[in-house]
Amino acid sequence: MKERINGAGYIRGSAAPKRIDEVPVRIPRRQEQLSEEEQRRKRTERNVQRNRAKATRIGGLFTLLIVGAMAVMLFTCAKYIALTNSKSDNAKKITALQDELGELKESNDRKEQMIDTSIDYEYIYNVATDKLGMIYASEDQIVKYPGGESEYVIQFRDVPNN
Repeated sequence: MKERINGAGYIRGSAAPKRIDEVPVRIPRRQEQLSEEEQRRKRTERNVQRNRAKATRIGGLFTLLIVGAMAVMLFTCAKYIALTNSKSDNAKKITALQDELGELKESNDRKEQMIDTSIDYEYIYNVATDKLGMIYASEDQIVKYPGGESEYVIQFRDVPNN
């Protein structure tokens, strides 16, 4: 009964397994031929190659991570700059609108003062008394009503005569 275990060709079942002749025998290289310095150099080269392979694998992932972080950082910086510009533009607009409001208030005050000064109360009194025949009301002509919550009175019927 022939079985293969781990790729090696051995016959199972005997006390001392025999090697199958069909499998070529690998003869190890003699390391004795190389000096200790050369052996150390070869081991160092193998270690360097293994380390380079590891660094390349990790380096690709690390590079991808760094590129992603930089992309997020650039996006955040661009948004920050846009918001800062928007803020300064809005501040300029607010200042301009406040200046315009101040000018409009000054203009309104000037016009109100012109209207107040343009009224000649003596002329109005003379026209009312001389031309229209108006006189001041006497005490018995004045009818007083109890005040309500509002500042004016709505007349629903005629004022009674006393």
